[in-house]
Amino acid sequence: MPPQTKILDLKTFDKENTIFIDVRTRGYYLISHVENAIHIESAERIGFIAEENRDKQIALYCHSGSVAMSLAAKLEQEGHDNVVAINKNFFYLPKYGIPIVGEGATKI
Repeated sequence: MPPQTKILDLKTFDKENTIFIDVRTRGYYLISHVENAIHIESAERIGFIAEENRDKQIALYCHSGSVAMSLAAKLEQEGHDNVVAINKNFFYLPKYGIPIVGEGATKI
């Protein structure tokens, strides 16, 4: 049985030890993204980041959470236990203290 995808607890996570990765297309990233997030769509490249940052939590996000959940599950199956998914709508993230920057950033 495949492992359960780890979900980032948006109320209690350690912001200082979390690397946010935007897995949406580059165009959406350029319009708006989580502050200090990096853009990577490739599971293989995310795996390299996870391996190089074993002491950090790697949080994947997309528009609704479904792509992030799929990628996190794949990476977890490959042994990257520090990868988690955000399963919330992208534009709700500021409600959890996660700032969004860029011209497409809106407040809900």
